[in-house]
Amino acid sequence: MIKKQCFSAEVENFKITTLVDDKADSQKSYLAQHGISFFIEFYSNGAKHTLLFDTGQEHEPIIYNANALNVNLKQSEKIFLSHCHDDHVGGLVGLLKEINKDIEIIGHTDLFRETYKETDRLVYKGISEKNSKEKIQQNGGKLKLSKEIFEIFPGAISTGQVNRKIEAKPTGYLNKIGDNQYETDYFLDDMSVVFNLKEKGLFIVTGCSHAGLVEIIEHAIKITGNNKVYGIIGGLHLLNKNEAQINEIIDKLEEYNLQFISAGHCTGLAAEYLLSKKYGEKFKSLNAGKVFEIL
Repeated sequence: MIKKQCFSAEVENFKITTLVDDKADSQKSYLAQHGISFFIEFYSNGAKHTLLFDTGQEHEPIIYNANALNVNLKQSEKIFLSHCHDDHVGGLVGLLKEINKDIEIIGHTDLFRETYKETDRLVYKGISEKNSKEKIQQNGGKLKLSKEIFEIFPGAISTGQVNRKIEAKPTGYLNKIGDNQYETDYFLDDMSVVFNLKEKGLFIVTGCSHAGLVEIIEHAIKITGNNKVYGIIGGLHLLNKNEAQINEIIDKLEEYNLQFISAGHCTGLAAEYLLSKKYGEKFKSLNAGKVFEIL
């Protein structure tokens, strides 16, 4: 049984600025880095709100791009961390020092787990010592860790832990659960933010979509009771899929009648190409510095 979360308001004048992505426009003075970070601005109930979504791999490119884009990071009201991987949380403490105030940081209860990628050896991929709980708190971060659905601002909710089928197969990642003991990491901490756009429907901001693109959309519909999905933006994690698998997912997207889709970071160039073929002008490739406004 999925708990539903009603929105207390509608969102207007929605603006999302891409502070960092794997790609940058070569004609403009923005820095690219493997990772993702968005600065989101909107109005609800007559008040302006701001959300910093993910903090990339390092803080320096984000601060540089923010200055070039005239984004004042000090105006960030809250920070949302989509999951624990270093390309989404690595710049956190550096950005906290830049923001220089007490600020709420939202993430999943498993955000600080020890997780490793399997290669010829185990490579740590979780939150590093430079972003430890202690250093976060020392620099004004007020952690709010929850896997439950809740409203972050009027008109914006955390999906909480995404309801999905967990298949008993390797993911290439392991969680450490004891001395020389590991279990498969199914990225249960992967969460997104859903906005209630006035007269348009749901708008989903995702970091890597480890929970699955279709699964995230279905979850958003179920928890809000609204089957009108206007758009989605973020990393869609299709880079390891072949063309047939990507097209199968794109076919499943048809029933949602998306009016806006923007993808980058871990989406993969093949998937971006196939999405652009399907959606035409409705598809926007992500680059550092890209700004989207939905009024």
